[in-house]
Amino acid sequence: DWFEADGNYLVLHAGDETFRTRGTIVAIEQALDPRQFVRIHRRRVVNMDRVRELQPLPGGDGLLTLRNGHTLRLSRTFRARVR
Repeated sequence: DWFEADGNYLVLHAGDETFRTRGTIVAIEQALDPRQFVRIHRRRVVNMDRVRELQPLPGGDGLLTLRNGHTLRLSRTFRARVR
């Protein structure tokens, strides 16, 4: 569903499971299809197929609600990438 940076590690969130591996958010962003996986925050890359709703927030940020109910913050810095 999404990748999250945690120091020198990446945490893959897939459904109710999480997997941890060494790597960087930049490397995973470059390795994945940019039409499907979009960076939404300096620490997160999300699979856009999993997004159910985008809710704008004051100041340009936003909240992405995923199909499984998780909510992720969308940084205004990366907002233009989300379609």
